[in-house]
Formats: sequence, C-alpha cells, structure tokens
Amino acid sequence: MATAKRLGIALPIVVLDDKWLALIKVKQIRREFPLYGTELQEEDYREPPAHYFGVPAVGVASPEALEAAVTTALAAKGPTVIEAVVDSEHYLETVYD
Repeated sequence: MATAKRLGIALPIVVLDDKWLALIKVKQIRREFPLYGTELQEEDYREPPAHYFGVPAVGVASPEALEAAVTTALAAKGPTVIEAVVDSEHYLETVYD
C-alpha cells in the first residue's frame, strides 16, 4: 500500500469485514468448541476512517456499491482501501478446512 501510494499506482485494496474472525468461528463450531475471541464488534457498522495511513478509504455494503467503488478506485491517482461489509452466515456451508 505504501509503495502504491508513493508511486501513484491506482490499486483497489478490498478488505472484507464480516464482524467476526469468521473462519476461526467456523472451525470452533465444527469442532464443537465454545465460541471464544472471534467476535470483533457488536455495534452496527459505521463508515471506515477517511483514510488508512494516508490512503483514502470508503465503505460499501452491497455488490453494486462495491462495483462502483472499484471503478472509482481504478481511476484514482493512487491506492484506495475499500471496506466491504459481508455476511459470513454462509461460511459454515461453503468453507472447508
């Protein structure tokens, strides 16, 4: 990210935010362990900070908003962090360990 910023490279950086350490949560559930230390936030989502280390950041909560944010990021004069809110409920059926 720092190199892309220094060189002015348009680089969308998508961070998936599911409010949990969901992949660890899936393993705890499958092994019938109690859930411990995997919930990251209880409060409702809010916008991400305006920037991460000087790199602009935006939040999205839908596929359409993600597409628009990536399109905008690709036209930027440097990197952009895109914080995408995702639902992790399907992980139990779709993630295998």
